[in-house]
Amino acid sequence: MSPQSAENDRSVYENRELSWLAFNERVLGEADNTNVPLLERLKFAAIFSSNLDEFFMVRTGTLIDRRLCDDGMLDPRTRLRPSEQLRRVYEQAGRLCERRDIFVSRIENALAAEGITRRGYAELGAERSEFADNYYLAEVKPHLTVITSGGDSLPPFIAGKRICAALRLADGTAAFVCPDGDGAFGRIVRLPAEGSFEYLLAEELIAAHAAEMVGQPVTECVTMRLVRSADISLDDAPTEGLPLTDAMKQTINLRDALPAVRMQLGGRVSELFRAELCSLFSLNDEQVYTERSPLDMGYAFALADMLTDRKSLLYPPYTPAPAPKGSMIDKALREDMLFSYPYESFDSFLDLLGEAAESPEVTSVKMTLYRTAKDSRVIDLLCRAAENGREVTVCVELRARFDERHNIACAEKLTAAGCRVIHGMRGYKVHSKLCLITLLREGELVRITQVGTGNYNENTARQYTDLSLITSDTDIGSDAERVFGALERGRLPEGMTSLMVSPNFLRSRIEALIDEEIRAAESGAYAYFGAKLNGLSDVGLINKLTEASKRGVRIELIVRGICCLRPGIAGLTDNIRVMSVVGRFLEHSRIYIFGSGRRQRVYISSADLMTRNTRRRVEAAAPITDPKLRERIVRGFMTELSDTAGAFVKHSDGTYTRALPADGVKVSCQKRFMEEYSPAKEESAPLPAFTLEKPPVPEAPDLPTAEAQSSDEPQTAAELPPAPLTEAPKKLGFFARIARFFRRSRR
Repeated sequence: MSPQSAENDRSVYENRELSWLAFNERVLGEADNTNVPLLERLKFAAIFSSNLDEFFMVRTGTLIDRRLCDDGMLDPRTRLRPSEQLRRVYEQAGRLCERRDIFVSRIENALAAEGITRRGYAELGAERSEFADNYYLAEVKPHLTVITSGGDSLPPFIAGKRICAALRLADGTAAFVCPDGDGAFGRIVRLPAEGSFEYLLAEELIAAHAAEMVGQPVTECVTMRLVRSADISLDDAPTEGLPLTDAMKQTINLRDALPAVRMQLGGRVSELFRAELCSLFSLNDEQVYTERSPLDMGYAFALADMLTDRKSLLYPPYTPAPAPKGSMIDKALREDMLFSYPYESFDSFLDLLGEAAESPEVTSVKMTLYRTAKDSRVIDLLCRAAENGREVTVCVELRARFDERHNIACAEKLTAAGCRVIHGMRGYKVHSKLCLITLLREGELVRITQVGTGNYNENTARQYTDLSLITSDTDIGSDAERVFGALERGRLPEGMTSLMVSPNFLRSRIEALIDEEIRAAESGAYAYFGAKLNGLSDVGLINKLTEASKRGVRIELIVRGICCLRPGIAGLTDNIRVMSVVGRFLEHSRIYIFGSGRRQRVYISSADLMTRNTRRRVEAAAPITDPKLRERIVRGFMTELSDTAGAFVKHSDGTYTRALPADGVKVSCQKRFMEEYSPAKEESAPLPAFTLEKPPVPEAPDLPTAEAQSSDEPQTAAELPPAPLTEAPKKLGFFARIARFFRRSRR
């Protein structure tokens, strides 16, 4: 069959949006997993809710625009119209929110049995009411603003993701009592209590005192939270002629004012007031969710920080293996090094960067930055390198969604320190994780290259699983130099010999390597492709994997999030296995494994196999040439495939079920890695022997659908489907979208 034949059988494809919701369902499942400590379960409920916010901000905004522009524009995989996708999204999100409310109630009941209780304002007695009221007067009220809806043709502007009190007034208008800034006051109000921890959330105080603020008769009051679209980019905003930094600042300001795409209401609300609120904010009834849980679950993290003494309610502390002692530059020049976060300390990279900043041998440091920590040591070390006379070039990607303001501040700090700061090209984000250190040793110019799967963020390096290669390989160093040279000229990288770099080389090289496996299978040899990813949606690569499956290539995929391929379909994808691992840490590393034995090739990468990564981003994948490091990666991959504690197996109908062991003994790959890397580990049992000739395949039971894990970084808007399946989606121009918004608001 031709490689394109898979396009004619839509059964192998999954809808991108519904696959993402299935992923977030697996996140939510951890909130009801009794093997997870109680406060960690509450955090999983918070992660689920935050993920859902991001999904509505980015993905539904895109779908709404597509529906308004052309509802005949079909999803390239499942041929669903935008309106059909939206209907399914709202229905599925509603079901998940109902489950979240049930799980949060269970968690809170269990926490109450541990002496940790969230109270409502109406539950407080006289003494504690006085305490809460005093807190309100001193800390909360000064930061509240009253916004009314009467007499203006425009809807009242309520900032996104802020909990306010919505009031229906006796004259039929509405008023809103809103906090005027994020973090202006503590959201958790600890109440006086003997021998227990009782608390109130600040929105309870706002709602209780809202009528006093408006000074008019109130017939109804409910807590409300809006989620606004974030579907705007530099190309949508009228920023032509502005410097990139100024253009991004203007785009951010415009994004903050985009229309609402979701409304959350807390507790009971009359149908009349609900309809009035829908009309005010131009929302359909399906976009409104009445919830019993707190409207923003983010307080769970602050609560856990306040209760660190309750050790049984939290994961036990974990200390990663320390960074190697001695000169990192000397070590890198002797041999390749591979670091696995969070099991090994991120200090290994910081030590390398710090040494480069101080060493007189170092002539230049070049680096790509996508997301960094709030108080980033990486930024500080780059500044120190520039101040010490090193030539420092940093490509700061300003379009890292929701981190734009932070990245602008980082770029300004780097520039002030003397670094040369460049940015990605219009239409292409620089998402690669590359650092190139050039030094002069004994009269010879040598390069040390670091290639990673995750961001240069010392905070997330303690929470996300990622891999980092440090090498003095001359081919990798030369390719890294070509990448930076192209970026400095505002061009896409070309001419790679060792690195696989998108958008010009990565996808075609992956397809060529899979073709090699197809030829191996046809010659009677064992053929294999394995990958660990955050997402899989590229239609062309899905077609290639389907072709490989039909030709006899064994394919095993560990895909944490979106997976638009359905495995196990007879005659199409029956040689493909897909699983997702959920656990204490966010699975974030990207690995590609081609073949086995002597012809095996292993890469680590910054790129998922999604259209945005393969076509609209500059990504880098590095080959692992050291046999010991290659074996270590493959062994880790096989250990994850053997997981039966946090693993889910995807079935041919698109559902996920937990992978349970035949012997009843659960194996957690993350726990195993923690034990293996622990600096204080006791002698443990040896790792199981592995071979790619006969990979372990845990059986999945026939259970109802999914449960469990968390989102890493914000999804991009509007994924452009590849030709020839459909044309690129048309997007409304910025002014057309604003005009449409005002037209809708007057209805």
